[in-house]
Amino acid sequence: MKKKFLLIVLMAGFIATVLALPGIIQSEVLAELPFQEVYDAGLTKYVGSDLVKHTRKSVLGNIITYHYDPSAVTGRGPVCMRGTEFIVEARNGKWGNQNLLIFLEGGGVCLDEICLATAEPILTLKLMSASALIGMGGVLNPINLSNPMRDYNVVHVPYCDGSVFMGDVDRILSDGDDSNGTEDVAYQRGLQNLTAALEVAKLRYPNPSRVVLAGTSGGSYGIVAATALVRYYYPDKEIVVVADSGAPILRDEDKDFVRRVLTQINAIQYVPLSSCPDCIANGHVTKIIDWALQRDKNFRLAYLTHADDAVIGDYFMDSPPPIFRDAAIREAEILATAWPKRVHRFITPGTAHTYLLDVGIIPDYIQEAAISLFGDTIFSGATPMEEMAMGDLYEKGTDQIGRRVNGYTWLNRFLKNSIFDPCIDVVNK
Repeated sequence: MKKKFLLIVLMAGFIATVLALPGIIQSEVLAELPFQEVYDAGLTKYVGSDLVKHTRKSVLGNIITYHYDPSAVTGRGPVCMRGTEFIVEARNGKWGNQNLLIFLEGGGVCLDEICLATAEPILTLKLMSASALIGMGGVLNPINLSNPMRDYNVVHVPYCDGSVFMGDVDRILSDGDDSNGTEDVAYQRGLQNLTAALEVAKLRYPNPSRVVLAGTSGGSYGIVAATALVRYYYPDKEIVVVADSGAPILRDEDKDFVRRVLTQINAIQYVPLSSCPDCIANGHVTKIIDWALQRDKNFRLAYLTHADDAVIGDYFMDSPPPIFRDAAIREAEILATAWPKRVHRFITPGTAHTYLLDVGIIPDYIQEAAISLFGDTIFSGATPMEEMAMGDLYEKGTDQIGRRVNGYTWLNRFLKNSIFDPCIDVVNK
């Protein structure tokens, strides 16, 4: 009887240990999160808060849209820059595919120096899914066999805060329309919008095999804060970051610009100056990314840009060729040299902007006509560029062992990360 009792006690103890093990492991992982310094500064302040919970959801086809009621914009909560509704979209991937793509859309920026940004969620997953019928959509296109992420689960985050998904401030910024006065309120709640999106991601896809965090243009700058926040939600998953036509490059000849920007949008506290005092000293955010790579061994970075990107270089960063080109190649080289197995580059010649959505398949003259006709409706702030040529992943470059590869082939190799078919950098001026 005693032996039987002892056996029961031992079995009960074993079962209790097994049941408690996930919590113990989770506690250990959380205790060792690599970005604790920026969490302590407030980056996670809205995680789990009722402020970032969706107020309703709707379904159209295979896309679920999470809505955030803007009726009380004077209070806190996710909202677009001019007080309209913010949304987050989700689309399930192919059955059995456990990869998760979190996509941060682009759409300019709104600052004291320059304000040109999408103030409503114009570029939606519904639009991108529909545009797949004419070959657009890029990494969001579920029917393009060239797209290595076509079967992924997707959380799509429209961009409408004008603060690159980092802002946490309501302030006065003119919307460019003098007829309604110049005292226009800008709700730059990018951090709340981003946190709301990650709440949806964690709710719908709590245990992905890995997370691909991709951002294009303004969304590419958003990945700087988003990488740390995604790590908080997914402490033990591989994070693959794809930065398209944005970070780490800012202004080479105005080294204080990045500090001013982050101060204006109330995000300067998320620069880890205690452990990285010169993180933004050279005018770029390269050292912040390097700081993150040092602390988090389970994320990799792909950086894509056109060597003379006119939208980022000429228009937003006041850095025409060769200033932008030299900075982009130099800063990317710093990261790729320091982390040759974890950082890869796809840099091709030209002045076009972005790759990931395949907008470049539309002829330039149609792109220019669309901007001319609808630019003032799409953007809030200054007059849009008259010429804004966009790129696509079908563009080719020559990699460092002499192969001609397009963006899809290169991105597929980067995602696979295979020693048998490695991703080789493309750096063409």
